[in-house]
Amino acid sequence: MPIRARNGKLDILAFEYDHASWEVLKLNHKSLELLMPCCNSKATPKTSKLGNYFFSHAVKDGCLSEAESQEHIYIKGVVAKAAKQSGWDVKTEWQGVSSTGEEWIADVFCSKGNANIAFEIQLSRQTKAETLRRQKRYKESKVRCAWFASRNVFDSNYIHQNQETPFFLIDKPVVGKDPYIKQFSIQLSSFVKRMLFGSLKWNEEPWMYRIEYIEDKCWSCHKPNKQVYGYGIDWFDETAKTVPNASTVLEKITDIIDNSELNDLGVNAIAKFDNLKGNAPKFPYCNACLHCNAPQNNYYLMQKRQASYKDKNIKTGTVEYSASGESSGEWLLNEN
Repeated sequence: MPIRARNGKLDILAFEYDHASWEVLKLNHKSLELLMPCCNSKATPKTSKLGNYFFSHAVKDGCLSEAESQEHIYIKGVVAKAAKQSGWDVKTEWQGVSSTGEEWIADVFCSKGNANIAFEIQLSRQTKAETLRRQKRYKESKVRCAWFASRNVFDSNYIHQNQETPFFLIDKPVVGKDPYIKQFSIQLSSFVKRMLFGSLKWNEEPWMYRIEYIEDKCWSCHKPNKQVYGYGIDWFDETAKTVPNASTVLEKITDIIDNSELNDLGVNAIAKFDNLKGNAPKFPYCNACLHCNAPQNNYYLMQKRQASYKDKNIKTGTVEYSASGESSGEWLLNEN
């Protein structure tokens, strides 16, 4: 149910009315020729049993718009009113089309200069795939979209915090009560205002990989090198345990870092050497010397690795690598 109606080019926004002015509108709406934004049929201002102000079809004939819960109508009004008070041009139930021709209707659409922001109120269950599909549609329309979802329907792992899809949980909506966002210890209306004033920032945290090595000497050029045998990130760690497994682990490392970057870190490169003696059949990945590119077979690597457990003179170590394009982060609400 919309909380916006049109009177010619003028938008009539229900959330801007108090009780007295709304009652006047209800008495005089026929002379204003109010129209529904969804289908251009005549609109009638009404008050729900829970006190929500909204517009209803005078005669619903063929309109495909879906009914909304009283809680959805109320939260939509809270967000829209906060955005309006923040100095943005606000329209509810605003229709648009993406660059690929897909139509959408935003619960609350805010514009200011060249900036366009949509707010979606999601109180019923929706698949993650559908949320991401709708978010992509907004992106293709050059509209930034943020979601407010009910905590009693969605859990914190539904969509992990990310910059592309801002998704925030609010307390179970109750008509007449400004819901609380536990993540930021703030009520929804205040959060929207601070967000639109630019206080919400994404704090990027690049993923730091550990590349694990053992100090050694190349059999070919006799220069010291560092043989790679494992990698890790945060609490996760994977190291070579057998000759075939060494190839598997080293191949995985090539997915996160290339050889020039390994060399820049001062460790051996990783390369594929088919039919190399000392490598297991069909497990061809092994170290290539930093200095001469000679293959360092995995049988010898595992011998050296096993010896390091007892021989204190055999040194192991790690270097850190920040993978390009791989990161996590969190939303922060600045105090000022």
